[in-house]
Amino acid sequence: MAWVVVVILLIAVIVFGISSGMDSYADARQAQATIEVAQVAQTQAWANMISLLVMAVVILLILFALVALIIIAIRFMQVRAESRPVRLDQPRRAALLADRPQLRAGPIEPTVLDDLTSEEIELVRHLLDDLLSKS
Repeated sequence: MAWVVVVILLIAVIVFGISSGMDSYADARQAQATIEVAQVAQTQAWANMISLLVMAVVILLILFALVALIIIAIRFMQVRAESRPVRLDQPRRAALLADRPQLRAGPIEPTVLDDLTSEEIELVRHLLDDLLSKS
């Protein structure tokens, strides 16, 4: 009878030992799964950071392109405004030419700056410089 009790106790110890070993194995597998999930999360975090950096660079490039387009448009409008011919009406042109009677050869008609002679252009520049210096 003592042998039966010893065998039953031995079987109980083996069952508890196997159960404990299985629990340890399950805990180890769960810890390994947790580590793998953490590694995947870390990889995804790096991927998210890279995609955010790429989006930031794209947004900055778009902003720089818009600023460049605005600057180009402003410069184009300035050049266009400067290249437009200035028309001088008769009284204004007569007043500008009053200082130099040798340039008045005939009736003064409205004209475009492109039609002026080099002497007339120099006179206009001189008068404009005087007006700007007085301002």
